[in-house]
Amino acid sequence: MLLAAALLLMTFCAGATWQNFYHRPSSKPLLQESSQAKLIQWKPSASIIVDVSGLVRHPGIVQLSRNSRVKDAIQKVGGVLPDASVSTLNFAATLSDGQQVHVDATASKSTFTANNTGNKKVNINQASTEELESLPSIGPVMAARIVDYRKDHGAFQSLDDLNAVKGIGEKTIEKLQPYIVFH
Repeated sequence: MLLAAALLLMTFCAGATWQNFYHRPSSKPLLQESSQAKLIQWKPSASIIVDVSGLVRHPGIVQLSRNSRVKDAIQKVGGVLPDASVSTLNFAATLSDGQQVHVDATASKSTFTANNTGNKKVNINQASTEELESLPSIGPVMAARIVDYRKDHGAFQSLDDLNAVKGIGEKTIEKLQPYIVFH
């Protein structure tokens, strides 16, 4: 008797499942189109995302139009704080997607130097973990490893020295080369 009741229950459940999934009325669509829905086209070249950090009024991630300058990013976060040193910033430099703009307290503490293209480079021997994280392929763990290695072994002299840091290989070094200096 118990076996018959179990078979009857299983047959009912299977039938109900089959009915729900395979015999839906075709006149009622699962998704209905809204008359208020608008098609939004994403244009990859329309804007960039930039991280503005340090001594600015509202640090954070901002969206700017392509070809925006450092000046535009600083203005978007409300400007710099009174203790900020802007002497190391090139306000006319063009920003790229994913770039970080960091405003330090004093010029002597700056870990950035300008190259002839107007881009900023990170001094790998003085950069904080936050500044290292602004580099391509460097996250919090790798930044901590670089700082720890620097403390234990001294300053990096060349790109080849970075090979000794666990997790950094030739591909990472290729990505870092345009963005770092060693003085």
